[in-house]
Amino acid sequence: MPEPDFRGLQDELNGLVQQPDFGTVRRRAGRLRARARVAAAAGTLVAAAVAVLAAVTVLPSLAALREPPGPAAGARPEVVWAGAGDRDHLYAVLADCADCVQRLVASTDGGRTWQRRSEFGARPDGDPVRPTVLGPTFLVVDLPLADPGKGSRPTARRISVDGGRIWRDAGAAGSAREAAAPGTRIWGCVLYAPPDCGIVVADPEAGALAPLASPPPLDAAVPLVAPPSAGYWVRGCDPATGRPALAVSRTGGRSWSTHVFDRDSAVDGCFFDAATTDGRTVVVSFLDPDAGALRRVYRSTDGGAGWRSTDSPRLPEGWRAQGASLVARDGSHVILAQRETSSGLLVSPDGRVYTQLSEPVAVVLAPPAPVDQGRYLWYDARHVYLSEDGLRWRPVTPE
Repeated sequence: MPEPDFRGLQDELNGLVQQPDFGTVRRRAGRLRARARVAAAAGTLVAAAVAVLAAVTVLPSLAALREPPGPAAGARPEVVWAGAGDRDHLYAVLADCADCVQRLVASTDGGRTWQRRSEFGARPDGDPVRPTVLGPTFLVVDLPLADPGKGSRPTARRISVDGGRIWRDAGAAGSAREAAAPGTRIWGCVLYAPPDCGIVVADPEAGALAPLASPPPLDAAVPLVAPPSAGYWVRGCDPATGRPALAVSRTGGRSWSTHVFDRDSAVDGCFFDAATTDGRTVVVSFLDPDAGALRRVYRSTDGGAGWRSTDSPRLPEGWRAQGASLVARDGSHVILAQRETSSGLLVSPDGRVYTQLSEPVAVVLAPPAPVDQGRYLWYDARHVYLSEDGLRWRPVTPE
């Protein structure tokens, strides 16, 4: 597992991914591939721990999940990505081998049955196809061009408004919208958000993406993975002080209110974790990446109006926090953490003392994420997992 790093926070959370291009990513991905090979040889379950996010570690390539390439007789396909538009509309990308075609399947009944929607050609780099789900049937995917040219990897963006059956070129962004369409999510940069990275919203009627007319008043704004019913939450930097800040809109993005965490300095570009499921209980956590410890946890139970902080929360011995988290239905804070070379989930009712919730797993693909107030989603290479409370998980098996 890579070391805890907020700069990789929420990578793939709900499919909101922009892959960074820097040397440390290459080194971390190499370590993940090496560990994945060991896990596969030993027959170990390759499991997912997420954004969400929004996505906590650099994902291993599809080639790292199975060796050698080529399906074994009677082998089940691997889940290489999963996401949800709402509690009923679930999606997964499956592949039979590292060099095989990847296929998108969908469920409209909460995972009871699945139907094949579309196929994507094998990626030359072995990367999984990871759509972004912005609404129950509104999906976006970036695919590499067939002949990108030497030394470049341009992509073509495509949009589906019917749950992945038909795709068309995204084209240029449409006119700015005053608010997001009801039941849809906002989208923005996830990793190393540049100053000019704007917030966009889905326009289901036009089948397009459009900039938000009144974006949150933050620098390096990163949307949280949260149900639309919780409001639209964005983390970033307060432009006046440079300190970490959290903004929320309960008007579909027309207006925003902001809270600045003035006890915390602008470290690492204001990268921190924030999580909410119902829009009332909100947990913000700052990590000490060198020690793998939670430096400070803030908790609000009134939608961000008031906050209570806990310094140096206690983790079980041997565990190191990795940053990504969710708020369970009962208000507990569930965080992704690492022990030795494996990861698992820790839980605390109030952000003070954390205890082990799940057994460690070998390779983290993505953290669990909230879908709505009564549904959470997680996945590993074998199954998609659903939970009604964020604490207990059951597998559903895409076909």
